[in-house]
Amino acid sequence: MFVFIDESGNSGKDMANKNCPIFYHLATLSKYNLDLDLNKRLHKFITDHSLNELHSAENPELLEELAPIILQELKDNNVSFYYAEVEKSYLAYAKLYDTIFDNIENKGVRWTAYQIRPLRLMLLCNLIGIVDENIAIDFYKNCLIASSQQQANDYLKRTCKLILAETYRLKDFRTKQIIEDALNGAKYFSSDITMFEKSKQDRWRHLPHIVSFLPMLNAISVYSRKHNSKVQRIIHDEQEQVQHVITEMHSIAAQAGASGVVWDLRENGSLDFTRIPEKSFEMKDSTKSYGIQITDICLYILTHGEPDFYFEPHKYELYNYINNHLIDRFIFSKRMLYFEASFWYNKIMNANLSSEQIEFGKQFVKRMDEEFYKNLSNFQESQ
Repeated sequence: MFVFIDESGNSGKDMANKNCPIFYHLATLSKYNLDLDLNKRLHKFITDHSLNELHSAENPELLEELAPIILQELKDNNVSFYYAEVEKSYLAYAKLYDTIFDNIENKGVRWTAYQIRPLRLMLLCNLIGIVDENIAIDFYKNCLIASSQQQANDYLKRTCKLILAETYRLKDFRTKQIIEDALNGAKYFSSDITMFEKSKQDRWRHLPHIVSFLPMLNAISVYSRKHNSKVQRIIHDEQEQVQHVITEMHSIAAQAGASGVVWDLRENGSLDFTRIPEKSFEMKDSTKSYGIQITDICLYILTHGEPDFYFEPHKYELYNYINNHLIDRFIFSKRMLYFEASFWYNKIMNANLSSEQIEFGKQFVKRMDEEFYKNLSNFQESQ
């Protein structure tokens, strides 16, 4: 199996770019090497139209003519796809929460606010409800990708202060208490929280590329095992900005896979890299890879809405083929957050609990809170 990966919507650390609010990844999984262009269909099309390469954004007017050629290539090579999208503004919110509400680093955070997924998701929903998107994006840009430790510390404190001024809008007292304790903890003990990375390469790990890359390798590995199809090459469109980070992520996954261990992320699922060969990854110039060019066309078709059957029948047919051959989707967005948080909220609120269970829960929370404030007080005295 040969895998070709392309992306769209890359704006670097400019998370506020309204022209591309979503970052996309598409992996094309092919039984044979698409770069060989064995039937020379793609080479002929490029030559006939005097193109340097097939690039959807540069030649959208050619897509209806090109679509049946691409579709035939997909059918001939038994192609499947993995699709991912990362909403950049949501990533900024998620990074904000992940930094401030890490109970290991921030002594002002209760264990339950970070370690229990349903509660974490519901708290994040509440936080998004009172925090302006620009605050989250400024935090992402000026704290996580800051140029100095001082800038990172200053923006963390500034962000906490801005959010604390909005917590009065929270309708639930307990939610307000938990969020305010976390913000005050981060504000007063910012030096204990990991934010700033000296290396530019390390700072790039916060980019949207990384959010979807490891889940994509997991999907490829699972598909490979399920179909007993060995991964020969994983070819990624050359991206100078994040080349080293993506290569590093692949190496980490391959090394984990070589050990035969599946990463158990408990309530957050698992990651299986056991079918990802260590030396399979390659960054390649798209002009030299028909596989990447095909992936570019398919990603464009997939992300621009369903084509009109009557006016663009070939694009419509290609769109349906891609949709029907997706092995998995990875959606990292506020929409999916609200969906999952609502599921857990309804499940918890509709649970049939006895009065004894409710009383036990109240006493358990009371003891945890007493221990939390005791530990916080001891930590403050030690500083």
